[in-house]
Amino acid sequence: MEQNLALVLFGPPGSGKGTQASLLAHHFDLIHYDTGRFLEKFVHNPANLKTAKLKAAHAAFDRGDLLDSDIVLNIVTNQIRRLHAAGFGIVLSGSPRRPFEAFGDSKTVGLITFLERLYGRHRVYVVELIIPPDASLRRNQTRLLDPLMNLPIMGTAGHRLTTSPFTGAKLTRRRAIDNPKIIRERLEEYRRETKPLEEAFKEHGYRLIRVDGSPLPYRVFASILRRIK
Repeated sequence: MEQNLALVLFGPPGSGKGTQASLLAHHFDLIHYDTGRFLEKFVHNPANLKTAKLKAAHAAFDRGDLLDSDIVLNIVTNQIRRLHAAGFGIVLSGSPRRPFEAFGDSKTVGLITFLERLYGRHRVYVVELIIPPDASLRRNQTRLLDPLMNLPIMGTAGHRLTTSPFTGAKLTRRRAIDNPKIIRERLEEYRRETKPLEEAFKEHGYRLIRVDGSPLPYRVFASILRRIK
């Protein structure tokens, strides 16, 4: 493997997309582009909320709704173009979230089509992480984040950790939307909006790398590596 590579991870909330993307980025010397995290910062930056559409996006994000595809595509493709021009391969977690975002239409270039043009179709890999809804709910409710490492601290159930065992930083909740009501809404939204990506990738000739996201992260990572190689 080399830097001229694009990996795309999708799966339900709490399936470990961010964790696995970080591991893959380190292993293959790629840039991890966490779409959800970037969009969260973007819509919460007052300097970006200059239009009614972006103000509505801010409110939608905090409700746990998916942002409009045109906003996501515009932001994400611009960032990826810059990274590719600088010579970097990329790992995407959290995007695309709809078939339209992946492949677009006659007027709009989808994200996967965009990646094919930049990196070549044979260097675009798609990984789907699979976990049951109850595990997704449990992980999101108990998820704590080391803000310095930007990684969740695993295995905190039953423990009253307040600081990271790695950096000593105060652990925080990842997002305000990680509460049971909104998590259930996000799971339903995933089933309705994002799960159809499975068929969309198959229709466009992609072989999905489907991996069980339930085991410990290092086991999931090993499974992904075996399937990619």
